[in-house]
Amino acid sequence: MSENENLEQIGRAVEEYSRLKGEVNHIQEKLNKCQSDFALASQLLPFLRVQDGKLIVPAQLPNQQTSLDGILNVHQLIEVLGEKERLVSDLNAATTRLKALAPNLL
Repeated sequence: MSENENLEQIGRAVEEYSRLKGEVNHIQEKLNKCQSDFALASQLLPFLRVQDGKLIVPAQLPNQQTSLDGILNVHQLIEVLGEKERLVSDLNAATTRLKALAPNLL
């Protein structure tokens, strides 16, 4: 394999690693938001309201309401967790490929 071909492979591997890392981070942020919103909802259950089809935590001051839009139903949670599992597996494989091509990058 020529040096150019090797560099192209490394470049593709870096792009794939970066893309997957970003997708895993996005899924983790979604799960963190869900967890945070569930925790808040459980503490404030007697005070929750529905407004425009959204679950709302009323605020002490006007226009300071908090929407709990991060809460996922069981089907959504299963989908997100499955997606995270798939992406982490893909990221691990991409990490292995990148380390094999360019051990000093990671």
